Amino acid sequence: MMSLLFIVFCAIHSDSIHVDAASVMSIDLGNDMIKIALVKPGIPMEIVLNSESKRKTPAVVAFKSDERLFGDAAINAAMRKPQSCFSHFLGLLGKDIEDDVVKRYHSQFPHRVLKPTSRSTVQFEVVLTPSSDPVYYTVEELVAMLLNYSRDLASDYAQEHHQSGAHSAWLPEPERATCSGGCNRTNCFPSPTAAVHTLFFDMGASSTKVSVIQYKKDKVTHSSASSALSSWSSSATKEKQPHLYVRGYSFDRLLGGSEFDFRLQKHLASEFMKQKGKMVSQPIDQSPKAMSKLLKEAKRVKQVLSANSEHYAQVEGLHEEQDFKVLVKRNEIDELCADLFEKVETIVQEALQMAEVRLEDLEAFVVFGGSWRVPGVQQRLEAMMPEGKEISKSINADEAAALGAVYQAAFVSSGFRVKPFLVKDASLYPIDVSFERPVVASSETEEQSADGSDEGVTVKTVERSIFNRMNIYPMNKAMTFNRMDKDFSFSLKQLTPTPFLTVAVTGIEQSIRKHLSAGEVDPSVNSTSHKGVKAHFHMDESGLVSLLRIESLFEQQKLQATEKPVDGQQNKSTIEKLSQSISDFFKGSSAPEADAEAGKETTDDKDSESESEEAAENEKESSFNGTTTDALGDNAKIDNVSASEEKSSNTSAQSAVEAAKPEMKTVTIEEPLPFHQEPLGETLLMSDEDKKKSKQKLVDLKLRDMEKLASAKALNDLESFIIAQQDKLSSSAYDESDSARMLLKMSSDEERQQLTDSLRSTSEWLEEQDISSAKAALFKDKLGELNELFAPLFLRLREASDRIALIADFKDMWNRTETFLNISAKIPEEVQVLTPTEVEKLSKALEESKEYLEQTVKSIEESDPQQQPPILVSEMRLKLIQLERELSYLLRKVRTAPKPKPKPKFNATTEEPKGNEPKEEQDVGEDKDVEIEQGEGNDQAGEEKETTTENPPPEHGSTPRSDL
Repeated sequence: MMSLLFIVFCAIHSDSIHVDAASVMSIDLGNDMIKIALVKPGIPMEIVLNSESKRKTPAVVAFKSDERLFGDAAINAAMRKPQSCFSHFLGLLGKDIEDDVVKRYHSQFPHRVLKPTSRSTVQFEVVLTPSSDPVYYTVEELVAMLLNYSRDLASDYAQEHHQSGAHSAWLPEPERATCSGGCNRTNCFPSPTAAVHTLFFDMGASSTKVSVIQYKKDKVTHSSASSALSSWSSSATKEKQPHLYVRGYSFDRLLGGSEFDFRLQKHLASEFMKQKGKMVSQPIDQSPKAMSKLLKEAKRVKQVLSANSEHYAQVEGLHEEQDFKVLVKRNEIDELCADLFEKVETIVQEALQMAEVRLEDLEAFVVFGGSWRVPGVQQRLEAMMPEGKEISKSINADEAAALGAVYQAAFVSSGFRVKPFLVKDASLYPIDVSFERPVVASSETEEQSADGSDEGVTVKTVERSIFNRMNIYPMNKAMTFNRMDKDFSFSLKQLTPTPFLTVAVTGIEQSIRKHLSAGEVDPSVNSTSHKGVKAHFHMDESGLVSLLRIESLFEQQKLQATEKPVDGQQNKSTIEKLSQSISDFFKGSSAPEADAEAGKETTDDKDSESESEEAAENEKESSFNGTTTDALGDNAKIDNVSASEEKSSNTSAQSAVEAAKPEMKTVTIEEPLPFHQEPLGETLLMSDEDKKKSKQKLVDLKLRDMEKLASAKALNDLESFIIAQQDKLSSSAYDESDSARMLLKMSSDEERQQLTDSLRSTSEWLEEQDISSAKAALFKDKLGELNELFAPLFLRLREASDRIALIADFKDMWNRTETFLNISAKIPEEVQVLTPTEVEKLSKALEESKEYLEQTVKSIEESDPQQQPPILVSEMRLKLIQLERELSYLLRKVRTAPKPKPKPKFNATTEEPKGNEPKEEQDVGEDKDVEIEQGEGNDQAGEEKETTTENPPPEHGSTPRSDL
């Protein structure tokens, strides 16, 4: 698995990536498999399952007629039409059609037709039908299809729509720039840095990568915090947080699990020709179908041999109806791949040497990726381990990258709060700046020359590294071309002599004439000198380089009035002056290059080459000193001085005179220059027009897929209806179930025959239709016609079924009402809250409902069951609701009625009356009589009040059903 790791930032219903995300996802897009992880509220770091409920999906795209297939469905289609199935194409990103990688890919898949684009990149030719014209898809478009498919899987799993952005990793600068997939980018993290250990050995399907990392806690700088700690408080950036630094890295793009598969495929092909060579008319390697079957079988056998010493490879009808079966042993694979196993130790040692770390000093040796399970690879790794150390196999080799990436995505997102973890990645490949400078032909330093336009002048090609290998990014750098006084151009290169970006700088001569003649306009200008051209570069969080701006530098000797400090400043001690300088420095404006680009390295071209780091530090130091000097002068400036102060201090008067004396000062001028960037070489970037066409092509494919899905759903609904109704109508004659007997009762023989004929005719119509080109509306119309024919029968069946349930509801309501009436009749009058009128009204409603139901059922039974019933269930339910409303009203009144006051109880032997009141007024019997009488009076008044002021029963059907 070539572990192209994609971090996807998912902002729901938004095109902006700088918003709180409802969910974030990561895509481990490998050359062989895709793993997707998701984090959302309620789903913490979970692998997304595909439509087959599998945790990983094959990275395969296939085209079948007018539909696209992904994953296992695409692999199955490849067995029948391998020319329209594409996989293992990630390594072709940004490659020229004549590149060795492309030639090697074509040798592995000779049946796939590769054509050059207008940019000389690779595109695949697809012939959907013999009569149709070929269709072409670029590698970028195929990658975008996989990304969109992964996003759709995550959206279905999370039940949310995602507006996604993706980043690629483990590609050089040209290939990273070509991989976009039509998505908004947020950040990029290489897969080995997704887990926090010391050494990572990642063997995927197409390549092997080894990373040596350093894990420690460091203080968070302003540049590293950026957006990553935006959701944290400011105090979080002051504390030490976990950092992961990439210190060493090595890779081999040809060492991967797919190479084992291809070699085993060729071995099986040779074994087949040994067995069946005389029985077939053409070699098996000329049959794309047979070779696709052998590749699938080779992958299966390789997996089985990881745990077994031998296994049979067998394919039925492999080639020209010939079956194939052969015994494969593990030692045979070891012999076939012996040279690949030898590369394992080499790639590990290269990473250790770059990081300057010994194998004995490693804290852990972590392996992941699907192909490290090959026994030969494990044996080589175990043989390398020093005594007392073992290979760490604790992490999930297939899902570690996706889970680590989604954790980092949640950290970068402002929608989640996780423990800070900062990844400080390093540039994997150096980036050089190359330019030409005219020199005198007799120069002893001449390295490369060409005939110049002027006699005695040659051209010298200068190359300097602007970003070295393993530089930590993000970072800014600047290069100064000291001797350039005319328009020129320079280029950026990476890995290959062919540049990936060429920049043409213009307007230099005009700016020089403008500033050299400044003395004629401004008398204060003494002299002006041109100091060269300065270019500012930026490497972002994804390792992509961009040109920020280009400036023409000048130094002017200019007369300016300076202000000297008064005696109060002169008498200050050194510590006071230093304190004041520091205070003024933070108050005033600092040098833009020193403050705005903290931690920036400056690379200037000395002799049109680069200056040393000491020069950059001196420049920063001088800029600092200049700022503090100006600040001190500003602080010492005196605007208003009183006459008494002039008479009392001669020193102050002398200082005021000296303050007005002009002095010569050096002023640096930076004038922006226009420039034009042109991508060249291996970048092979898509133009705006190409991007527009590709996006429209993807949109058309998506709409076609959605239309195809809708058509398939409509067809399935129609077929399901036909099969279900045919089964019911045909089985009603002999089925003894209640539903079958009811169907016979509710329909006549003539009606059933008519419905059966309509189903048969529709089924025959489906057989005559071209399902692949039929629209969803056509199937929906046919289904609507059948529903219209079946509607009367469905109504009668539904009414009969619902009527049975409604009668049961009537009986249940009668029981509840009778129970309530029986209980209310036993309540003593002194605590009774219901009036006789209310009880009588409920009793009357009960009797009316019984009478209504009896008459209704009798009327329905007397009617023809094969016709629409005279009274529908909906009408009967209204009577039930009326009774339910009356009962609910009285139940609510009983529940909300105030509780009766408790009667006082006195014990004559133990309890004495309180106060000085006469004893006869505390007589219990008299109080009891009075209390009872008073209570009866209150009850009557309460009844009258309730009768006159209580809200009337709600209107018909407005009260919900309640239980006792």
